[in-house]
Amino acid sequence: MSCLFGRCALGVVVALSLSACGSGGGSASSSSAESFSLSGTIYIEPESAVDADVERRYNLSLESANDTAATAQVLSNPATVGGYLSGTTGEYYEDVFGNTGVIPVPFETDTRDIYSVELLAGQQVVLSVFRASNLGTTAGDTIDLNLEVYEAEDSVTKGVLVDERAFSSAVTQGITVDTDGRYFIELVAQANVATPVLYTLAIGQSTSASGAARPQINAPFVPGEVIVKFKDATEVQGFSHNRQSKRAGSGATIQGMREVKNIGGLARHYRFERQHMQRALAFEQAPVAGMLSQTQQEKWQTLALIKSLRERDDVEYAEPNYLFKAAAAPNDPAYRLQWNLPLLELPSAWDRSTGLNAVVAVVDTGIDANHEDFGDNISSDGYDFIVSTSLSGDGNGPDSNPNDEGDSFHGAHVAGIVAAQGNNGTGIAGVAYDATIMPLRALGIDGTGTLADISNAILYAAGLASTAPAPPAQPADVINLSLGISETDLRLDNGQLGGQTMQNAINAALGQGVIIVAAAGNSASSVPNYPAAYEGVVAVSSVNDRRTKSNFSNYGDYIDVAAPGGTSYGSPYYDGFQDGVLSTIYANEYTELAGTSMATPHVAGVAALMKSIDPTLDNVRFMQALNSGEITDNLGTPLFYGNGLINAAKALTWLGESIDTVLNVFPRTLNFSGANTSGILYLSNPGAGAVTVSSVSSEANWLEVNPQPGGVNGAGLGEYALSVNITSAPQNGTTNVRIAYTLDGIPQDDTIVPVYVAQTVTEDDTVGALYVYLLRKEDVDEAEPEAAITVFDSVNAVKRNGEYTYTFPAVPPGQYFLEASTDNDGDFFVFDAGEAKGAYPLLYESSLIEISNRDLSDRDFDVAYLRFVSGAQLGASSMSASSQNQPTPSSAAPRRLPPQHARQAP
Repeated sequence: MSCLFGRCALGVVVALSLSACGSGGGSASSSSAESFSLSGTIYIEPESAVDADVERRYNLSLESANDTAATAQVLSNPATVGGYLSGTTGEYYEDVFGNTGVIPVPFETDTRDIYSVELLAGQQVVLSVFRASNLGTTAGDTIDLNLEVYEAEDSVTKGVLVDERAFSSAVTQGITVDTDGRYFIELVAQANVATPVLYTLAIGQSTSASGAARPQINAPFVPGEVIVKFKDATEVQGFSHNRQSKRAGSGATIQGMREVKNIGGLARHYRFERQHMQRALAFEQAPVAGMLSQTQQEKWQTLALIKSLRERDDVEYAEPNYLFKAAAAPNDPAYRLQWNLPLLELPSAWDRSTGLNAVVAVVDTGIDANHEDFGDNISSDGYDFIVSTSLSGDGNGPDSNPNDEGDSFHGAHVAGIVAAQGNNGTGIAGVAYDATIMPLRALGIDGTGTLADISNAILYAAGLASTAPAPPAQPADVINLSLGISETDLRLDNGQLGGQTMQNAINAALGQGVIIVAAAGNSASSVPNYPAAYEGVVAVSSVNDRRTKSNFSNYGDYIDVAAPGGTSYGSPYYDGFQDGVLSTIYANEYTELAGTSMATPHVAGVAALMKSIDPTLDNVRFMQALNSGEITDNLGTPLFYGNGLINAAKALTWLGESIDTVLNVFPRTLNFSGANTSGILYLSNPGAGAVTVSSVSSEANWLEVNPQPGGVNGAGLGEYALSVNITSAPQNGTTNVRIAYTLDGIPQDDTIVPVYVAQTVTEDDTVGALYVYLLRKEDVDEAEPEAAITVFDSVNAVKRNGEYTYTFPAVPPGQYFLEASTDNDGDFFVFDAGEAKGAYPLLYESSLIEISNRDLSDRDFDVAYLRFVSGAQLGASSMSASSQNQPTPSSAAPRRLPPQHARQAP
């Protein structure tokens, strides 16, 4: 089977099937006919909402309307909304029993949804559209809708149209607003043409770098200078200060600026006359006097004058004369969203290594080699080792095409964390963004892989004999294994540990010097996960952006190192901001995922950075470096973090590289939304010189900044606690944290950390009517993986205070997968694209639950509407044709709810 955007990693089975990062547990099977209860809590993403008039399957009628500005549904900021639209009426092609024309399922018309929301300049409104029907409808199969954003004239009237996007296929597009204010978001399905679609509407959770340009005074530029492009160079006389010429030639004075030079006819370089600056801004001197240094005042004045130039009708653009320096910080537009990279001090490490000539084998579900952000980083030595055609989904056995035939794109996400191309002006940057990925497909379309296939992939990666006809031209330096099986499932009937074949393959690869890293698993368990727990394998646990153990991460004395893997919704640290790791999936699309699968490739990437500098580095020396604590940050609690958090700058220092002295600030931006009112700011120096922080302060009285007790050293480096005073904070607003410091005794421009606050919570968080269901293992292991899967049993989740609970009162002994989904299109199918969905313990890395001899009451997990973003939204030049390849429900394996299922709103 497959699943759209994956429940991938369908768990670990006793027959030694391994899954992506899975690490299920459970007691031994029982032959008893007695049944047991299964229950738990389902956490949903804060600020989730559902289209108010989404079709309710309970009576197949629209519950309420949000189709006018006067009845617009008010959203929080941020928000993620799931909804339904259709310009036609008709019937879904397949009925509730999986037949055609027997008991047809009708769908209703809903041509318009309108939302009202307060937005900040630079925030994005992003819409992802999905076909609602698996097999089509009696009305056809046509996507035809618009996303329109309007300024709000008042609370019930649309004003000026800001921008619009047309959708004719299942893609993701977005609109960025330039000013603060209230907006109406209108979604329109073409009447009598558009057939049913599901959609996810995401309101930006942080300000976008592609939004309104707001340079800060700490940005590197020359005070008193500006670059100006006029719309018509022959009409600049309107700017002339002395009105002496109709055309500004060299040396001319324009609005207090003297021309320095013409930049090849593209723009003009001017220098402000100091006297003019002081005169023009004299009334502004008092507020900044004593607060800024002389240089900062001049930069502030420069920005103010640039702003006045931008307001003129005949100026196309005006910008500072920026200063550039040789540095490895990548120009990828979404780098600003990759909180995980500065956490590991990677910007400093990139000045010495970007992974060039290092090869990392990613043993996973395969890869979408057409993704725009992989470029030349994919090796031609990739291979598909899957023997079973029911797992492979490509109709044949092993071959040289490692393309991911499923729809989780787990392998592509992992590969992107390792080595998405950097400095290509597209998407994100990988940890080792010039390294080479060797994609080895050993996990099938359901996310599982066999002992034999994975062992063969490991041998091949190491350049050893395998089922492949020939070894790779260049063996891998590092092998990434974001997959696993729990020790409980790996034990044989005689109590011995199984998996000897894989252990032998790993030992053979280790014998070649290959560095092997593997995921610790996601069951929040101390039960060892394999292959991570094998001797010589680097076992990786996960931390969140607070540098504490992710709530899902496994732990134990076999853990060697920790890396960023994010957090899930049940964590008190979840705030909707930098909670998952952003990476590649398919075509030109990206999404955030959380798990030890995501933590592991960070360590593989750092190993590639090291290998690029020192080709003699092997697994023994790498493990020695870890055990010495010299390439990690000590987080305490070795059971959670092993030797600590991997640190890229320290890793290269350990190899003898000289790292520049800089102030490393993490995070680069701070968001506070909903109930989240606290955060931590980390300041460090990866270099050998001296960084001294003299002050860390807030520019707003509603945000407090204080050093953590015992967490800041004599140089002012360490941890600072931030706290938002909700009673005085704006509902939506921004401020800055200002850091004053010196490098080797020389004062530097203050570093500014933007802070965003959003407290516009309008109602209880909800994803709508949510159905929880059990899948028997024997029903999932079908000969036809693409076929829809029949649900063994299902119940309605009960919502209360932003959480859902569920109970299956009588479950027979056996092995089950536990999942949940909405059914917003009313077709009796769940787990479609565009539905809110989740699985135990994580969506992409589900594990088997074994019911044997006791009730289980703690099987908690997350459900959410998934958010996607295209390369175009991240700043790519255009949306490529390959973006049309977004998987649709027709390629998925949705689950058919029992026809007798009670349909009740939560």
